[in-house]
Amino acid sequence: MNSTSTIDKYIKLSWQIVQNDVVLACGLTVIMMVMGAGVGIIGSLLLLPVGFLLLFNAARKLFYTSLYGQGATMYQTLPVKPEEIVLGKVFAMTAADMLYMVVMVACLFAAALLSGDYTQGGAFELPQFVANLADLEYLSGFDVPYVIAVGIAGYVASEFRFWMLVLFGIVWYNSLSQSAKGGLTKLAAVAIVAGVQIGLGYIVRMITEISGEPYWLPAESAGILLDVIAAVVLYKLTVKRMKCSDNAGWEVA
Repeated sequence: MNSTSTIDKYIKLSWQIVQNDVVLACGLTVIMMVMGAGVGIIGSLLLLPVGFLLLFNAARKLFYTSLYGQGATMYQTLPVKPEEIVLGKVFAMTAADMLYMVVMVACLFAAALLSGDYTQGGAFELPQFVANLADLEYLSGFDVPYVIAVGIAGYVASEFRFWMLVLFGIVWYNSLSQSAKGGLTKLAAVAIVAGVQIGLGYIVRMITEISGEPYWLPAESAGILLDVIAAVVLYKLTVKRMKCSDNAGWEVA
């Protein structure tokens, strides 16, 4: 069996782990839209934290429980390598996150429009990117498909890098010896992940805004490239940690 087909199967297996939480989160978001149409967008926003908690639970199952929790024994017997495990899990979680975000944004807009909150002086304002797409005069100097493609590519790259970073933090912590683990070490892992995420996000934003012109191809490409490079580095570090002595059971031929 070639590596590509193995990764494809592991992505599907990883998706099965998160699909219930993601579908439930999307369903609650649709309910939020219906509530927003009746009681206003502000009231329906009360359901947003529930959706994010479900997404967090999906990530916990995928990145921790199946690797180091109740499902670890079964997963260590699968004929997959650490490289395939890492890519399969991060691809699946990125897809789940993007699906939830698409449904959430679409429902927020629909609820705002149906409830009348999206009006001049209303309670809900469109994000600048979407507002720009609705501004024909603003778009006269841009190729709309290009703007959309850049926006999607940047979002996908940043989400993939984020989930690769989260998985690296979990693998790094759990690859430590039992004597090295503890509350302070766990806080350090969280702080490192948060610091790297904030730092990379800030650098990417500075790069994309360096020209002072929105959607400038060299700057946007450089920002996306930085996310890709960061994801590749984190991928290699994660695989290396999974192959260390405490996790030797993951290296299955």
